[in-house]
Amino acid sequence: METSHCRLPALAAALVLVASPLVHADGGIDLTIDNNTSDTLQVTLVDLNVDPAQRVLTGEVINGFASLRVSVTPGAAGLGHVSWTAHTMGGGSERRCGQHDRPDLQGGTDVHVYANTECPTPIH
Repeated sequence: METSHCRLPALAAALVLVASPLVHADGGIDLTIDNNTSDTLQVTLVDLNVDPAQRVLTGEVINGFASLRVSVTPGAAGLGHVSWTAHTMGGGSERRCGQHDRPDLQGGTDVHVYANTECPTPIH
């Protein structure tokens, strides 16, 4: 007859897996790219832990209040480092932009993207 204390090591191992940062078997770090605004955004995300830097998303459309999962490369300390740019899908003077650099990201981190500033004027 199996006693409950025999199940303890399996339970402990399961809890460690659940509580640990989200890391893929291939070594990637899972991040959630979160558009917590009502705007539909077009987002580009760059993994800065690879040389040369590599785009993970290129012009990905993320609807308002939606999110998606990506995997990035861990650096020497085991943390992710990304930069992102975003712009609203509207044209003309209503178009807004945003960008940010996010170092030291653990697995399972939410990276919030937004576009809340005036876009730079293109150079002709």
